[in-house]
Amino acid sequence: MVTATATVTAANDVQSSTNTTVIEDLCTSILDLKPNARLEVRWDLITDEESETTTTRWWGATLLPNADADNPSPPPSRYHLLDDDATGDAVRIPIRTLRYDAYPDGGYPETACQEVAFLSDELLFDIEAGDSCVWRREGQSVPATSQTTSQTTHTDQGVDLEY
Repeated sequence: MVTATATVTAANDVQSSTNTTVIEDLCTSILDLKPNARLEVRWDLITDEESETTTTRWWGATLLPNADADNPSPPPSRYHLLDDDATGDAVRIPIRTLRYDAYPDGGYPETACQEVAFLSDELLFDIEAGDSCVWRREGQSVPATSQTTSQTTHTDQGVDLEY
């Protein structure tokens, strides 16, 4: 199982892990996500802490551009390191930023920015939460492989995550 670390590295840093693989920026290379693209991320929100009742919300978000005014689609300058303590293998994944919409009725009156790493066309890793989340383009239906709630292993780009 791959576990997340809180390591954020600059693009030129070299990690000392046994086998570090750098994953390309899926947003531009495969997913064709442009800056300001609209996405929805699936969140299970606790609606009643006592009974632990949850509700699922597809939360709207905007993919923010990388910070470089001279280049409209610059390569990422920061990466997140996912590593497997058992094998010493590690993967450096480009960090992107999502600006989540406000949700006043749910207690979130303001927009919020979160750093994420795209793992596939339906899965991203939320760095602050330390967890993977299902995502989709705004208005699209749920990816078929994401409709199950049982523990599943998702493999893409050489990254194995259990969720």
